[in-house]
Amino acid sequence: MSKISSNKENFVVPLLLPKRLAAIQRVLLRWYAEKGRDLPWRHTRDPYKVLVSEIMLQQTQVDRVIPKYQAFLKAFPTVEKLARARRSRVIQCWAGLGYNRRAVYLHEAAKKVLRDFDGVMPITIDALRTLPGVGDYTAGAVAAFTGGSKTAFLDTNIKRVLGRLFFNTKKKRLPAEKKLAEYAQSLVPTKKDEAYFWHHAHMDLGALVCTAAKPKCETCPLKRVCPFPLFRDTIKKSHYAKPQPTFKNSDRFWRGRILDAVRRKKRGVTLGYLKSILVIPPTRAEKITQGLIRDGLVVRIGSTLSLPE
Repeated sequence: MSKISSNKENFVVPLLLPKRLAAIQRVLLRWYAEKGRDLPWRHTRDPYKVLVSEIMLQQTQVDRVIPKYQAFLKAFPTVEKLARARRSRVIQCWAGLGYNRRAVYLHEAAKKVLRDFDGVMPITIDALRTLPGVGDYTAGAVAAFTGGSKTAFLDTNIKRVLGRLFFNTKKKRLPAEKKLAEYAQSLVPTKKDEAYFWHHAHMDLGALVCTAAKPKCETCPLKRVCPFPLFRDTIKKSHYAKPQPTFKNSDRFWRGRILDAVRRKKRGVTLGYLKSILVIPPTRAEKITQGLIRDGLVVRIGSTLSLPE
């Protein structure tokens, strides 16, 4: 056995024999070939289109993303089209997805590609990390799904699968992110095409079977090697599902309402009109409005808010 240390304790990690690991890889890849989700962004290796999907999928459910992804690419089919588009049009096209700052990040990323990469989308992790709004996970995903990178990356679903399959989940805590990524890297198949499907397979297993609240252990392809079913009945909630804060009446809720009001009016809306539709104190409304301005989602000229050009 080998040990991976965290801040306060050691995590014992199974030392998988090559044959055992190969068997796990084979079973999971076969399951993905039969049960994996057929998603539009999986029909392309275009790094721009994959980046759009990954940015949209940040904190947004797949079913909500699919129609918005298709509409967005219809409006901005290439990174150059997006880079040269007006900010106002990009924000309009993002309506309905939430976390609207992502639209600004994506627009700024397209501009950077045009300016610093001669209009050619990068596919290496280091280069992708330089783009606005792109962190470790997004850079890893785009690199893997377009350039064939075999570097492991972690999202919520992948962390949950790894935690239940390989770690003592009774600890209610996973190793530090860096250590978990190192272990995940040791599991990635060496063959290029298998590595590509391996990442998709892990995400789909977490989304469809190894879910946070109601895992379907009885239908899991890895049920014979996973220890989680032995104690799942003693756990009321997944240790990896963080409670979600209340959305209604949150700052994010009112940010969305203010931005939607601005979207509906081509010439913008007056602050007086906003006060009439907001049931929150003026000081809070001002703070939220300032946040929207700071994030590049709206501009204020006099007493009128409008979308940036």
